[in-house]
Amino acid sequence: EGRSPSALPPEHVVQPVDQDPETASLTLPITTRDQAIGKVSILGSEKPDNASLEIVNSVVKRLGDHIESLRQYDQTQSALAQSEKLFQVSGQITQATNLQELVSATVTTLGIPVVNRALLIAFQYGEAGDPEQLTIIGNWWNGTGHEATPVGTRYSRDVMRVMPMFISPTPVFFDDVFIDKRVDPTTMELVAKRLNLRSVAVLPLYSASRQIGALVLEGEETHTFTQEEIRLFSSLAPQIATVVQNRRQFETAQRQAEREAMVNAINQK
Repeated sequence: EGRSPSALPPEHVVQPVDQDPETASLTLPITTRDQAIGKVSILGSEKPDNASLEIVNSVVKRLGDHIESLRQYDQTQSALAQSEKLFQVSGQITQATNLQELVSATVTTLGIPVVNRALLIAFQYGEAGDPEQLTIIGNWWNGTGHEATPVGTRYSRDVMRVMPMFISPTPVFFDDVFIDKRVDPTTMELVAKRLNLRSVAVLPLYSASRQIGALVLEGEETHTFTQEEIRLFSSLAPQIATVVQNRRQFETAQRQAEREAMVNAINQK
């Protein structure tokens, strides 16, 4: 009723107990969805009578139902917040006019504090259908720590073989690269330690059934990626891949048009 704790009768104030719950006269489980999530202990030396036990059982059942409703509410709120953020990131991605803006919009809207740089990588395939080369086609850097690898940097197949973490066909997340057993010794020495690479998230990008590249988030501090961050980042892959593919097709068509225009100009002369 709005009274301060000091104004309440002693029996209505929540206080720590000095009695071991194991010696309680009665202990009942709190359950939700037929799963025990806790317990209620009735302290005292005398066991409650049948009437009191019925009341206690009713209260414990209502407590379990109430906890379940709170859980469902939290889950709903979390889903709504994630949907709103996904909508926000999607809007930023679709409005990007170039690949630099695409990377920047994705990283800044995700808002993972430890990420200080990001790379957008494109794959080039050989005649055999295997990746022959990786090229950095977009990057982002927040101005702290090591700079992001420059756009235009190329990696041959030999280099790709010693950096398998960057060409994973499925999303991968490294909370601490320095102690992660998935990181091979070569990558550790040539990449992780040289760039102080501690946390990494790799999002593969596909067009149809072919992987066309990846978006890599890098941080120089350890970070435990939450399930919300993992789900949100992973759900962006189709949109990012579509933008990247459309942009590359546009640039290819533009270069082709420029070549044709040059040939026509030469022929006319």
